[in-house]
Amino acid sequence: MDSFTKAFGSTELDAGALLMSVYDFLPATDERLRSTADRLIHTLGHKGLMYQFKWGNETLGVSEGAFAIASIWLAIHFIKLGRLDFAAEFIQAIVDSANHVGLLAEEIDAPTSHFLGNFPQLFVHTALIDAVHAFNTAAARKDRRKGKTG
Repeated sequence: MDSFTKAFGSTELDAGALLMSVYDFLPATDERLRSTADRLIHTLGHKGLMYQFKWGNETLGVSEGAFAIASIWLAIHFIKLGRLDFAAEFIQAIVDSANHVGLLAEEIDAPTSHFLGNFPQLFVHTALIDAVHAFNTAAARKDRRKGKTG
């Protein structure tokens, strides 16, 4: 298999594998990590929101929501690859999911945007801050390389 899975010998995906990129256990350019991210999007993604994994034949979305922090892990992975357009898509999906005062839950029902799980969820907020900071830093670096200032 050309991507990381939920457990050794398994074929099931788990968005937690993205933490290898987030925490630099492996470089984001690692082909297996890149393949994992692509498979996660196609298998567990829904309009910029990511489920953590599938349970049996059904995505956990039947009883669980999209795992908000997993979308942020994916954004950070894409930032490290320099794919800021993809990163922006996942960051924006999380920002758009926030309530009227900017708070986020642990899980989000992807079709309805209703909050599920713990609310408010500190880990989601701190990860989002980290991702936006990394995004802005990478965008500024990219602009400097192109000769733009601002």
